[in-house]
Amino acid sequence: RAKEINYSGRFVGAAEALEIGLCEKVVPAEDLLATALADAAEWASKATLGIAAAKQAMNEGWGRPIDEALAEERKAFNQVFWTEDAKEGVAAFLEKREPQFKGR
Repeated sequence: RAKEINYSGRFVGAAEALEIGLCEKVVPAEDLLATALADAAEWASKATLGIAAAKQAMNEGWGRPIDEALAEERKAFNQVFWTEDAKEGVAAFLEKREPQFKGR
């Protein structure tokens, strides 16, 4: 699909973008800011160090040979594995409770 869209240069509307997974959600314009702020608040409540590491691994690994991309993933994983948030995530899972991440 990506090739077809890129090669043709055709316009992809919101409904089609959602249908093919090009975007995660579609909202009316008047709901855009509230939706973006709600998403940001949800992400901020998660393990922000883990999210940052995943983002870095995806950005650094994109378009690279698989062995190099996996090396980036390992590097990102090792950056966060011993953090307080990682320990909190495991503890919360084992204790069947919501984690309380602190970004440390």
